[in-house]
Parts: sequence; structure tokens; C-alpha cells
Amino acid sequence: MAYRVGICGHFGGQQTFLDGQTVKTKVIFQALCQKYGENSVIKVDTYGYKRHPLRLFRQIRKMVCSCKDVLILPAQNGVKVLFPLFAFLNKKGNCNLHDIAIGGWLPGMLRAHDGLRQKAGTLETIFVESHRMAEELHRLHLDNAVVLPNCKPLSIASVQHQPSFKHPPFPLCTFSRISREKGITDAIQAVKKINHKMGKTVFTLTIYGQVDDGYQQEFDNLKKEFDRTICYGGEIPYEQGSLIVGQYFALLFPTRYPTEGIPGTILDAYAGGTPVLAAEWENAREIIEDGKTGWLYPLGNTQALENKLYELLEHPEMFTEMREKCLLKAENYQADKVLDILFQQLE
Repeated sequence: MAYRVGICGHFGGQQTFLDGQTVKTKVIFQALCQKYGENSVIKVDTYGYKRHPLRLFRQIRKMVCSCKDVLILPAQNGVKVLFPLFAFLNKKGNCNLHDIAIGGWLPGMLRAHDGLRQKAGTLETIFVESHRMAEELHRLHLDNAVVLPNCKPLSIASVQHQPSFKHPPFPLCTFSRISREKGITDAIQAVKKINHKMGKTVFTLTIYGQVDDGYQQEFDNLKKEFDRTICYGGEIPYEQGSLIVGQYFALLFPTRYPTEGIPGTILDAYAGGTPVLAAEWENAREIIEDGKTGWLYPLGNTQALENKLYELLEHPEMFTEMREKCLLKAENYQADKVLDILFQQLE
């Protein structure tokens, strides 16, 4: 049977995953089905591929032989497996291969691995989330790089229904994978420290998301020390992100990853009209307009995070005035608008 397009990425099997890779893979798969019809799209789920490598090989071989175009959405470890595998199975050039990068780490990896860079050069397209990433790939002589910002089907709030925040305590939240690298510990400590210094509750913090296995014990220990100002809000389906984050004064994104791309959590914040206080990773300024849709502070600088929170405490009207700009910014990341770039490449 012939298919119009195939997509290979992490769908998570029967498990629920809320990480950026899985969400992006599902969003693009759903868009492909809407565009071409479900019977014209074939998918390969890389979940658990290490336990069943032969099954993955057979599925990918079938995909390459039966599709006009194939989209690959690998994580960092997956690139080292999928790029060579797809290149091998597509030696006759039966289909057009397209990589869709997740996050901002791909240029650095290709810079460090000549073999992978050569394989990347044989792809029809490398879709990256930021102009900065595309420029880096062009400097590596990969002229097949095309900017495809991260996107979601966003439910954008209306200005008339925006919550008003004039007096403390101001509610803050995080909405991402829960790990030390995502800065969750930094956010908790900053809020606790400021409330303690002020002698009263001026900020509350709600933490949403899935807890990384390697962070579970540390997070459990942190939860034992939570007071009424900090709580864990549990896991939220990615479709409800903007509705939840829109209830807060600000989204904290204190990541310690310099190679973030265009994080989906910030799209949720904008759709909810919620400004962002974020660490400045490499691609941050392509999505956050410092002083207009949020504030940035130096990556890993916890004192700077606290200082920014003190500024917000003294001038909360600054973030309130940003809310309308956030709603306007969200329009740029609507899936049906952004994915036109993808569909044009597939024509």
C-alpha cells in the first residue's frame, strides 16, 4: 500500500508523555491526518525501540518503500540511530526524507560529528525551530535548513477575560518537565527565599508537569518542605496548557539548558495572555521580547532570577501591561498557520 507521507517519532506507545518531543510529534501527526487523510499517513513509534530494534528496522523499511515523503523527529540519542538508518534504507532515493528538529541542540551535534553532518546533508529538508539554528546549519554548509517554529493548536484567550493582578500575593507557575535542568529547584528556592525575606507571602508557586525519573527523589524531598505558598499541581494534558497557565500572573521558565529551541510551554503562556520570566538560553530572544512579552535573566544566575522577581513585586503593572502583547504573539505559533511552511515543502 502506498502512503502520501510517513512520520517517525516518539508517540509514547500506550503511555502518557507530556514532554516536548512527544507533544510535537503528535501535533504534526494530527495535522498530517487532517491535511491528507488518515489513510494516507503512516506512523512509526520509536518508543521502546531499543527493546525491539528489528521491528523498528522493518517498520522504517516499509515506510521508506511506501511513502513519497517521510518526516523524522528524533531526540538527541535518536539522531545517531535514525539518520544512518534512514540513509541506509533510502539508498535508492525512493522517498524524500525530512528531519524536524526538536529543541535547539542539533547544530552543536552536527558540528561535532562529521558522519552525522554528512547524513544530514542528504536529507531533503532540515526543519529547525529558530533562525539562529538555521544560520548555524548554513555555516556548516547545510543549505537544506528551513525555519519551522514550534507550534500548537492554541486556544487563545480574549483580552476582556484576562485576570487582574494588582496586589500580592502574585501567583506564579512552571509548566514543563520537572527536572533540575529545567530549573525547578531554582524556582522553588527563589520563591521561598523572597517570601521569607519579605516576612509574608508575596508570591505563590504552582508546579505542573511530569517528574523526570532521575529527579523524582529530589523532588519528593523538596515537596516535604513545601508550605502553603508552593504546591505541585500534577500533570496537565497538553491541550489544556493555555487554559491553566492563563490563570497566573507569570510563567517561570528558569531552564538551565542553553540549547532549548522554542519551548511549547511559552506558547501556552502567550495563548493564555501570561508573560514569561525566563533564563536566557541561546534562542530565547526569538520568542521572548524582553520587556514586552516577558523578562530575561542570565542563564543559571539564580540571584538575577530573584532580582527580577523583586522588580515585579515593586512594579506589577509592567507584567499586566504585557498580557495583550502576549496574546498577539501567540497568533504566530498557531499550528494551522505555522505548518503551512511544512506543507509547502511537501508539495
